Amino acid sequence: MPKQDALKVYNTFVGGLVTESTPLTFPENGVKDTVNCIFDKKGDIRRRLGINYESSSSLTNKNVTESEWQTKAVGCFEWSEVAGDGSRHFLVVQVNATLYYFDIGSQPVSGNLKSFTTSLSSFAAPGATDVGSELVSVSHGKGYLFVASKKIKPFYVTYNASGDSITNTEIGIRIRDFDGVDDSLSIDEEPSSLTTEHSYNLKNQGWVSPGGSVSDPVTTYHSSQSKYPGNNKQWWVAKDSSDDFDPAELTKIFFGNTLAPRGHFILDPFNKDRDTASGLSGIAAEATTTRPQAVAFYAGRSWFGGPPESTISGHVYFSQIIEDETNISRCYQEADPTSEKISDLVATDGGVVVIPDAGNILAFKVTGESLLVFADNGLWEISGNAGSAFTPTDYSVSKVSSVGIIGKRTIVDVEGTPIWWSDRGVYSIGRNQVTDRIEAQSLSKQTIQGYYDDTIPAASKTYAQGSYDAVTGRIIWGWNSGGNDTNYRYKFNRALIFDTNIGGFYPWSIGELASNSPYIFGIFTLPTVSRVSTTDTVIQASSGDTVVQASSGQTVIADVDVIRGGQTTTLFITAVPGTGESEMTFSQLNDSTFVDWKGKDGTGTNFDSYFETGYLLEGNITKRRQTPHIFVYSKRTETGYVASGDDHILQNPSSCYMQARWDFSDHSNSSKFGRRQQVYKILKDYDKTPTSLDFDNGFPVTMTRNKVRGSGKALHLYFDSEEGKDFDIYGWAIHFSDNAGM
Repeated sequence: MPKQDALKVYNTFVGGLVTESTPLTFPENGVKDTVNCIFDKKGDIRRRLGINYESSSSLTNKNVTESEWQTKAVGCFEWSEVAGDGSRHFLVVQVNATLYYFDIGSQPVSGNLKSFTTSLSSFAAPGATDVGSELVSVSHGKGYLFVASKKIKPFYVTYNASGDSITNTEIGIRIRDFDGVDDSLSIDEEPSSLTTEHSYNLKNQGWVSPGGSVSDPVTTYHSSQSKYPGNNKQWWVAKDSSDDFDPAELTKIFFGNTLAPRGHFILDPFNKDRDTASGLSGIAAEATTTRPQAVAFYAGRSWFGGPPESTISGHVYFSQIIEDETNISRCYQEADPTSEKISDLVATDGGVVVIPDAGNILAFKVTGESLLVFADNGLWEISGNAGSAFTPTDYSVSKVSSVGIIGKRTIVDVEGTPIWWSDRGVYSIGRNQVTDRIEAQSLSKQTIQGYYDDTIPAASKTYAQGSYDAVTGRIIWGWNSGGNDTNYRYKFNRALIFDTNIGGFYPWSIGELASNSPYIFGIFTLPTVSRVSTTDTVIQASSGDTVVQASSGQTVIADVDVIRGGQTTTLFITAVPGTGESEMTFSQLNDSTFVDWKGKDGTGTNFDSYFETGYLLEGNITKRRQTPHIFVYSKRTETGYVASGDDHILQNPSSCYMQARWDFSDHSNSSKFGRRQQVYKILKDYDKTPTSLDFDNGFPVTMTRNKVRGSGKALHLYFDSEEGKDFDIYGWAIHFSDNAGM
């Protein structure tokens, strides 16, 4: 029968890894399997570079044993605009119960360790043990660093630039007591006897001596009426013209069955000691041993999530507008709500937002004018009404989704939009086109849901950490393939990348040396600005930019800090095991020999890079077809020569192998795997003894014509790397040939 020929070009691999497709519906721009590749927004696929210590790196030893790295919390956090200086940024690294600080204004970051540290043990919550087993949460604002964990009392850090030192101060959160206690009375009931509980409620409702002629309004009322006032009354509304309290006048006023304003007393929300506040005795204290594990800076205030595993886990505490340090802990309105003079709630006040159905609050994220509250059972939005900024006098709380968060460090801020891991997949937020409200949207459901569910253990999702590079548009999440709940929870030997430009995912596997291998425990992206010191001449602008000179005639100069823009750099915070104790440094994707951890032993460990296409179904899939030739197009990576004895070898060489696989086969046992063959070749011979070390053969793109044997009704291709060499695949063209009939 006559043959039919067709030519198909594949050149846009922007779909990344796809697991949510059948063999017959696989998208042309995705791959069914891959590791250690980068899927570029331009459509090509290339190898990732090897991971190695940053250039001119330093090793830091802080007497941390390997067992501490293995079992304790380790992670990193950013402190931006330290002390209000927009050019000063610190990286805060937690190892066990200690916070270390690195100045990231210049590189190498590993050489910028500050001399001061913070001991988390100094802020241990009552009854808390092993505070270093819990990873802290941090936020920053007004130049302060706010730190929280369920095992420590929250505190803030201030930096003194002149002394290059820090001060750590506990945040003793205080709230007004709007709850009172149960006194077993109806609201308008006036008892003949006074219990301690009812006495407290009356005092908390403002029945206290204001001084002057009124000593004790409760006693005065009882002496006049032979009963005690109910919880619906305010005594000061019955003052006479002499400003004296007249109980008889109070009885003429109808208060109804509405509670009188409460909140005279100010309490610690985690240890409500009402006896001490009121001067009474016999009221049981309400205490919780855990503390807020989520902290944020939003609307000019510090915010704290309710303590997990407690009856107040759904409470969100916010401070007064922070003008100075005194406001940080004041989560209450300044004016006494029971006062006859000034009792108003104002826009600068602090307070408490109660989210009754929220579970354990794990994290906050600011997006636009809203604060998103992430709990293990859902997502809520706190904002001002009608899109305005939040104030305690005008705000709203709404539930966004029942999709919660599984790991608090998986949340990544992508230019104001949070992306996070949940027990259902990878999620982001978007606007409903009908309601214009924020809603959770899955990024993995149509792409890598199977990979996310089946490959990444649940325990690993809890401890994963992500970072966003705004220049490349990529998020990198590190996670541990072992899924162990206790050992090496933060040892990241795997990575999942999401490219926001293409909406695609792809995974990496991090190499390990045979012994004492370095490993990643944190991921951080340097800001796009850095601070450098320079020396400038001082001029007097008011006099025509005249150079200022000293009395000796010498030009006056000054040392200044200058902000310079630059490309972002993703850093991997790295533990380096040793004998007895481990060291710490920073690593990058910077090894062009395509090995990991060469800086440890001078050799490193090789890693494979590969990708496997989906099923290429051209035309009628009931027909058997052949592909006599496949044309592969690649970027030429060689740019120069390196001397090697009396010879020269090409710098940054490439290599890539391809194998054709027929009829949906997934194993060589099928006898449907073709020959593995080289598909990269420089199109012009190069000079083995060049006079110049530059290399340019005039062909930035290489093309190879590769003969393919075999036949079948479906075809997929497997591309893999050669040790020590690069590849950057632009695409390929396939010549299909098949019978015209069935």
